[in-house]
Amino acid sequence: MNIITTYAPPPRPSIKRIQDTVTNVFSIGPKDLTGPSRKRHIAAARHAGMYLARVEGGLSYPKVARAFGRKDHTTAMHACNSAIFDHLARDADFASKFVEAHERLTTPRAANDVRQKATP
Repeated sequence: MNIITTYAPPPRPSIKRIQDTVTNVFSIGPKDLTGPSRKRHIAAARHAGMYLARVEGGLSYPKVARAFGRKDHTTAMHACNSAIFDHLARDADFASKFVEAHERLTTPRAANDVRQKATP
């Protein structure tokens, strides 16, 4: 058996799974994630979700923007190319939550289910 022909990359997480993970990890509501609020902790979570949707979900900037309730794709571009790195550099709590969300999305689902059940 040739390993190249038998390997299949894991499926990309859906936008729903990304949004559910981000709202859970950052402790905000789904409406906050897609709503107009500019509160720092909500905007930071939204930027994390946009980045994860773009990088892990493989969505285009216009699709990312629409999924997060934004009209213009440049908002998603700003989140993915600039804002996310500012949050990571300046806020250790944000960085740890971002890493947790990223791990939940990139770890096979069965491992996530076991880890979440084991957490009190």
